[in-house]
Amino acid sequence: MRKKQELSIYIFSFIVYIYLIASSIFYLLPPMLGFFFILLIINFKKNGFDKNSLLIVLYFSLFEITHGMFLFSCLCVFLIFYYNLYDKLVYKLKNRELLVFIIIVFVYITVLYLNAIFAFVFELDYVSFSYIFIYYICFETLLSTIIFRGLI
Repeated sequence: MRKKQELSIYIFSFIVYIYLIASSIFYLLPPMLGFFFILLIINFKKNGFDKNSLLIVLYFSLFEITHGMFLFSCLCVFLIFYYNLYDKLVYKLKNRELLVFIIIVFVYITVLYLNAIFAFVFELDYVSFSYIFIYYICFETLLSTIIFRGLI
């Protein structure tokens, strides 16, 4: 049973990384940054930092490399959010769909803002906010609300 579960995790990871490559090629495929951010929050809250969390951090790293962002900026945003804001938002907001929306908007805006700061410091080009990010946020909010209905 355990080998079957590990095999399914590896197959799922392979499919996800193929999707990541496809999302860097095709413009309308969302990169699923907010979706995996929420998945990392749920997994980190439940199990701490384990193998599944490491696979998600690897996904974030590959996302940053393929989309021209600074390495480990998503991990920095996760640490800032989880240790400073997550508990406050969970206790104040009772509407979980709104919480999912806030988390995904926070992730995209903060990652882009953090990359803009790094680009300014190192005098490099950066990814600016465009209308496609609104599409990504709406799609990932809808998907995350459906999938993580009772988990967050």
